[in-house]
Amino acid sequence: MNQASRKILARNLRALKEHDKRLWSDKELARRSTVSDRMIGRILASESSASVDILDKLAKPFKLTGWQLLVNVPDINEISSFSELFSNYTQANAEGKEHILTIAEREAVYSTASPGLKRATEDIEEIADRITGVIPNKKKAKKTN
Repeated sequence: MNQASRKILARNLRALKEHDKRLWSDKELARRSTVSDRMIGRILASESSASVDILDKLAKPFKLTGWQLLVNVPDINEISSFSELFSNYTQANAEGKEHILTIAEREAVYSTASPGLKRATEDIEEIADRITGVIPNKKKAKKTN
């Protein structure tokens, strides 16, 4: 495990401990995970790598899996959303995977854009979707109700 991965693990583990006050102390996390409090201290200081077994043990008290502790997300508390997205992606067919990636790319680009640009982009996408038959015209859908 490289230094960047150790830092991500330490950050995520600290955030989870802060979020869940029952696991605030290293000793309590050690008890629940069966990983020594000394090892937990070294992981939190980014001084030690964690094996797959250790990751799984540390994740279990938080009802996560080991790999989720290594995901570089701004807020570890959003990891369940990430896991759901990952699961949906792996279960999707080729067209679905392409659609998921396209939406993710657009969101990454336009999430920091001005509100005017966002609205214009949404309007263009809605028109394109109507032309290609992907979604029905919202106004028509309202009239039928």
